[in-house]
This record gives sequence, structure tokens and C-alpha cells, in this order.
Amino acid sequence: MTFDGQQVTPLWSDHMTILDYPAMDTTQTVNAMTVNATEFKAKCLEILDRLSVRELTRVSVTKRGRVVAVLLPPDDEIAAVADLYGCMAGSVIVPDDVDLTAPVLDEPFLAEQGVSHT
Repeated sequence: MTFDGQQVTPLWSDHMTILDYPAMDTTQTVNAMTVNATEFKAKCLEILDRLSVRELTRVSVTKRGRVVAVLLPPDDEIAAVADLYGCMAGSVIVPDDVDLTAPVLDEPFLAEQGVSHT
């Protein structure tokens, strides 16, 4: 496949199988379940409990044979925080001539003059 005159390799094509896809984790078991809306209504709490303990990884709810909702377990909170921590590192550059500890205001505070905000 070419793009802007350069030869590029597509990430996915129709002739590839799921085992050929390098980013896919094929060791993890997928426990998916499909239920119709009536069955989901009757077993909702049980299905949610199974999702919360990762017994199920995906639940598709159908109505008249058409998928109307997909339920997934929530992300692990510890992993979510770990992904967030340090995500802005290196995004702020402070010039050498800026002193972040120096006062910002040139005029004195009103409180120092005895003025309150009452």
C-alpha cells in the first residue's frame, strides 16, 4: 500500500487473521455473553455482579435480534490512576530567567494596609 508516494504496511487488512495482528493479546480469555432484553431485565443484578468480578468481559443486550447495548466491566482504578500520573511531564517549559518563588504582585496587599473585604 502506498501513501504520499511511500510504501506503508497497513495495520489490518482483510486477508489477515486475528492471530496475525501484533497488538492483539491472544492469551486473554474473552468471556462474552449475549442476552435479550427480557432475560437481561430478569437477571440484571446477577449479570452486573459477574461483570464486576471479571467473570464476564462483555455483555451484549439485544432487542429483536439487534444489539442495543454493550456492557463492559469498569477500568481498574489503580491502573487508571497509574496511567494518569505523570501524563503532563515535560509539557511545561519554564524559561531560565523566570523565578517561580518571586512575588507576582508589584503593589502591596490590601490586608497589609488594614483593608478587609467585609
